[in-house]
Amino acid sequence: MKKLLILLLLCVSLITNNSFAQSGAQTCTANFTFRVVGNQVYFYAATNYDSVYVHHTWKFGDSSIVDSSYHPTHTYSHAGTYNVTHTVIRLSPNSVAVCTATITQTIAVRQVPEPCNIGANFRFERDSLQPNRVRFYNTTNPVAANYLVKWHFGDGTYSTDYNPTHIYTSSGLFSACLFVKKDSLCADDTCRQLQIQAPNTCTLTAAFTNHADTTNRLKIIFTNQSSPLSSTDSISWTFGDGSHSANINPSHTYSQPGTYRVCLVVKKNANFAGGATCIKETCQTIIVQQACNLAASFTITRDSIAGIANNVYRFINTSTGTAANDSSYWSFGDGSVPVLNNSNPTHSYAFPGTYQVCLRIKKAVTTSGSIACVAAFCKTIIVSGIPAPCQISANFSWRIDSVQHKKVYFSYGSLTANPNAVITWNFGDGKEGVGANIVHQYAQPGSYVVCLKAKLSNTCFTDTCKIIVVQGDTVTPPTTCSLIVRFTSRQDSINRKKIHFTNNTSPTVSASIASWSFGDGSIASGWNTSHEYAEPGRYLVCLKVQSGPNCVSYKCDSVTVRPPVLNCDNKMASYVYRRDGYMPNKLFFFATSNTAILQQRWTFTKLSSGASVTIAQNDPMYMFSDTGTYLVCLRAVLWGGCVKEQCDIIRIMRTNAAAQCMLQAYPNPAHNQVAVNIELTQPETIKAFIYTAQNILVKEQIVQGTRGNNLVNINLQGLIPGYY
Repeated sequence: MKKLLILLLLCVSLITNNSFAQSGAQTCTANFTFRVVGNQVYFYAATNYDSVYVHHTWKFGDSSIVDSSYHPTHTYSHAGTYNVTHTVIRLSPNSVAVCTATITQTIAVRQVPEPCNIGANFRFERDSLQPNRVRFYNTTNPVAANYLVKWHFGDGTYSTDYNPTHIYTSSGLFSACLFVKKDSLCADDTCRQLQIQAPNTCTLTAAFTNHADTTNRLKIIFTNQSSPLSSTDSISWTFGDGSHSANINPSHTYSQPGTYRVCLVVKKNANFAGGATCIKETCQTIIVQQACNLAASFTITRDSIAGIANNVYRFINTSTGTAANDSSYWSFGDGSVPVLNNSNPTHSYAFPGTYQVCLRIKKAVTTSGSIACVAAFCKTIIVSGIPAPCQISANFSWRIDSVQHKKVYFSYGSLTANPNAVITWNFGDGKEGVGANIVHQYAQPGSYVVCLKAKLSNTCFTDTCKIIVVQGDTVTPPTTCSLIVRFTSRQDSINRKKIHFTNNTSPTVSASIASWSFGDGSIASGWNTSHEYAEPGRYLVCLKVQSGPNCVSYKCDSVTVRPPVLNCDNKMASYVYRRDGYMPNKLFFFATSNTAILQQRWTFTKLSSGASVTIAQNDPMYMFSDTGTYLVCLRAVLWGGCVKEQCDIIRIMRTNAAAQCMLQAYPNPAHNQVAVNIELTQPETIKAFIYTAQNILVKEQIVQGTRGNNLVNINLQGLIPGYY
């Protein structure tokens, strides 16, 4: 925790000078006091001047935004002297300004706290031959030789060495802490927990597995895998529903489906060095499911209706065991928006290729405590016969005849030139032409905007424009033309397809003529103008300004017309979480929303170091590797395209290492694919294996893991139904 002491400078000034404006019987008076605490200033407007008919505005003199609060608080980033302006406006009941008063006062900010950027941190290593001997390494950044360093090892001893080595004399869970102090104003500390196993003590490990009975899914069979396990050891099971057992390998029948916390406690009855008691406990959360006869399936047909392209497919839901209130979720494998609760959807593919289409069916929960029955089915389709995408671009070159300077040769050329393209020209003087190579004779010298349009079909075309300069046959001394054409554009606040253009050409001459070309075939005249486009897109807009017969200049630039804004105001996304009962640093996160969530992305950031881990996964489980304060953020993409973010502070006070490697596979039961989460402290290879109940290897997958959470997906196609 960073400790920051700040010397406070108290400055209270009562302002007596004021100005006012009077209208009728109403009088405005601007008056305020202020209090300076370090670099933070508290402002207090005159009393009895805050109501729905009185408005306040504050300018703090440091280029910050205007504040309209009655008693604002402002933080200055630098010491100095600032002129603060306070304005009071009194309104009549019909919102007409009655009077206005303004006052400006000078304040002095003499002290801005120096930032404290110490981030205390350390790592440790156990001795390979003596596990109760631990080496500690100070990794604090930044750190200097004159900083105070103090270690507390959690057993009542401490050290001031920079990288100490400590020997623990007993077994147990110890909290090792590092304190780093720069000066009286800046310090930080951090703690980590160590599980120490002193020599000649308990080496017991508690562990168990479980599986549901094949004939009664409410009956769970437990197998004790604790090691070393003796017949004289004491065994105690709690099944999470108030039941207990002392059997080594018990079976338990639950009265109803649900989620239960099962714990196993093993006590060694032999004597160990020092008379220490050897007891180990492990807990697991199990899901007891009701019988599920749901089977997902569908068929695929290509649309044969006349006039429909070969890229349209119809999907027929042939799932069994479904009811009218069950939910369905279709994904088509091309990155498109999934379809919800549509039994027989139709989908159009934009490009040929091989796609995996998946249907997920979920039965509605009918009784309290029941676990929803879920089935999934995927099928691969090959899409062909789609017309190739439009691949054509426009480009051209020109040259001026060496004798007749108003005669210009134009030539169409492009890296993707298509001999079947229809080429049309607009020469900028009101004349047009057709053909890939064309000659045009201009009547007058000047600057012209020449546009080329290349067209393959009504849905495949493109165009481009360039400015060319044509001189007269006899070169005359150039006239002075200092026009610099510029313009800006802005989107209308209500109609996003309407663009407002402002002409910023200089110098401004009253006789100048402005002509606009909007890139969609429309033109307009006038110094400033507005244009409404039919469709969103990117358009090339050109402005021509003429000041006299021999002074013409152009400016072309692109504008982007954006689609209408989604109304996401009534959409929300948040999340809740619960801590694991045995491991307080293991948290389960659940996203919530008032509409369907299509995608989730979670970010876990430790505030003291800035280290961040991002997970693209629905409702993840996350294991925090260290104590401290974390900012956990959910970015959710909702149905319709709305994006919502929710961030909360989560504090991890202590950490427990997992008693065993606990993998949670989902969905479970699985049909075509199963996924597991693997948390790594450093990049390494992940090897995933699936075995039958007879311990026969049937699937293997090797992936390269990264630091943090890793989602490993395993294809189950080809496996027969059963337990794995």
